[in-house]
Amino acid sequence: MKILFLSFPWTIDILGTGYLSAVLKKESYTVDITRPDTMWKDLANMKPDILAISTTTGRHVKYLELVRQIKKRYPCIFVVFGGPHPTYFPEIAKEDCVDFIIRGEGEFSFLKLVKSIESGYLSCEKERTIEPLIQNLDTIPFPDRELIYKYPKNYNNPIKNVFTSRSCLFSCSFCYMSIFRELYKGQTVLRYRFIDSVINECIELKEKYPTKFIFFADDEFTVSGERLEEFRDKYKKYVELPFHCQLRIDYLTEEKVMLLKESGCFSVTFAVETGDEVTRWDMLNKKLTNRQIIKGCDILKRYNIPFRIENMIGLPRETIDGALKTLDFNIKLKPTVSWVSLYQPYPGTVLGELCKRSGLFKGDSSKFKEDFFEDTVLPLNKKGEFINLQRLFSLAVDFPILKYIIKLLIKLPPNRLYWWVSKIHKKFLYDHKLYKIK
Repeated sequence: MKILFLSFPWTIDILGTGYLSAVLKKESYTVDITRPDTMWKDLANMKPDILAISTTTGRHVKYLELVRQIKKRYPCIFVVFGGPHPTYFPEIAKEDCVDFIIRGEGEFSFLKLVKSIESGYLSCEKERTIEPLIQNLDTIPFPDRELIYKYPKNYNNPIKNVFTSRSCLFSCSFCYMSIFRELYKGQTVLRYRFIDSVINECIELKEKYPTKFIFFADDEFTVSGERLEEFRDKYKKYVELPFHCQLRIDYLTEEKVMLLKESGCFSVTFAVETGDEVTRWDMLNKKLTNRQIIKGCDILKRYNIPFRIENMIGLPRETIDGALKTLDFNIKLKPTVSWVSLYQPYPGTVLGELCKRSGLFKGDSSKFKEDFFEDTVLPLNKKGEFINLQRLFSLAVDFPILKYIIKLLIKLPPNRLYWWVSKIHKKFLYDHKLYKIK
């Protein structure tokens, strides 16, 4: 039985696919990965039994277009969709080019499906039963790095990603965590790996690949101070690579920052979302005050830890003056990098459903763009100004003098110049300030 994963080119390690591949290879299945630019050649050479795709909302549209073409030439291939989009939009199973979908954590449910296809004992249900959450994450083998580093660009990327936990403690209204908890009602959602397992994976990355920097991709890395102490002692002794992690700024204390610094933490990311405290608290259900944010930033600055702030503009009913308030708050905080997206009203989320009830969006998932930096489906007043502000936001935070002319610059029609300025500026900040990779 041969399984071929299809993915658009990636920069950040696609660890979900890596975990699936590792589980399959442990059972002696033949696994490979392809991209749209080489898929016809790889399909012809491998002749896979199963084509597997993990997709987010928005990108699923292009994957469906590709699969329809593949099915015309290879009608007998089984097409399986998994990842965030099928998890929260199982209606994708109704597409005639989709044979099965996997919802939720897929390591063992996908393995079960592969074995069913191999044996010929298949139910007519396209949507597979959601398996219980994997409570012991260390029963999953390390992700198949040989697969996800198949291409030189990924292999040679000095930044490698690692997860030490899964899920999140919080329920922000724009996020799918509340639906995820409903899918797994009664189960422990936030789970951690053993520190020794994490350390062993990092050692393997250091010894087998050109790894200069590790990005811990957990939603929140610093909840437990006791866990941080164990991590500090072992990471410092056995790994000694600079790393980046993500955290909740209100959970940050001076003691935790000291532990991070002693471990080798070079930089961190946290989310502010908006400069308006009332909007953050009430609309976004992110119980985080401006005072807590300022206090956390001051601690990070005292320990010389660069930090990236994540924001959203284009929130429901937000005016351009409201978005500029978020810009002003970021300028006050003086981050190393200000990251900003255009809000997307994903159906099923609390805020997305509010947008539907308010008539701001009908809920058609095919209308979303591939990422949340390009555009928004909301009918914003002065949408072009929001798009331009998204492009120029980080530059204005880096050079605050620009805020005095930003209102004029964003009134121009959206253009490729702003897009390129944003891209070049962010790359410079990431390569030279946020990540220690030289």
